[in-house]
Amino acid sequence: MPTAAPIVRVMRSGVEESIHLGHVVVCDPEGRVLAALGDPDRLVFSRSSMKPLQAAVSLRRISEPLPEDLVAVMCASHNGEPVHVRTVRRLLRLGDRSERDLGCPPDLPIEREARRSAARPRRVYHNCSGKHAGMLVACQRSGLELDGYLRPAHPLQREIVRAVRSATGRRSGWTDAARPSMASRCAGWRPCSHAYPDPSASVDSAKMPLGRWRACERLPTSSPVAVARTRS
Repeated sequence: MPTAAPIVRVMRSGVEESIHLGHVVVCDPEGRVLAALGDPDRLVFSRSSMKPLQAAVSLRRISEPLPEDLVAVMCASHNGEPVHVRTVRRLLRLGDRSERDLGCPPDLPIEREARRSAARPRRVYHNCSGKHAGMLVACQRSGLELDGYLRPAHPLQREIVRAVRSATGRRSGWTDAARPSMASRCAGWRPCSHAYPDPSASVDSAKMPLGRWRACERLPTSSPVAVARTRS
C-alpha cells in the first residue's frame, strides 16, 4: 500500500521545521486519474465537501427556484455572522420551521466579532445550520416526516445515499478483502457522512461544475446548482 507523500514543508529561518503528509488525486469527470501523490485509493470521508450534493437533493424536493443566498447557505459551512444567521432563518421560514427544529447542536459563531457578541450557543450559529435548514424545508415541501430527518432510514437520507453513489460511481460494500468501495457513518446529530476512495471524491468534485450529478436533473433551471447543467 502506498504511503502518504509530503505535501507541505514548513520552513523557519531556513530550517525545515515540519513536514505535512497526505494523499492527493486529480481526476477528470470520467474517472481518469490525471495526477496522484501518496495512495490514490485511500478511503476518505467527504465531510463538508458533500454539502453541495446534499443541497442538490434538498433543492430537487423543494422544487422551486430559491434566491442565490439561500442556496449558498445550504451548500456551504458558514461562520455564524449576522448575515449568515439571517439567511438561515429566512430559509427556515420557507418551510414554516424555526431554529428549534434544527438537528445540529447549539454552538457559538466561528467569526470572532460574532462570537464575542453571542449571548449563548444557538443551533442557528452552527456552521452546518444552513444544510439542516434546507433538509427541513425539503421534507416539509415534499410531505416527508420532519422528526428524525437525520435517521439513515429517512427517505431524504436514503435519497442522498443514492445521489452519492450516482455521483461517485461507488456502491456500498467491499471491493476486496481489505478495502471498502464506500462506507457511511451515521451517528448523533449529523446526517450520514460518506467515505469513499480518493478518486471517487475527485470525480464527484469534477462533475459538480458541469452539472453532471443525477441529483440535479430535475432542479429548477434558475437554481445556481443547476446553472452549469443548463449552460452545458
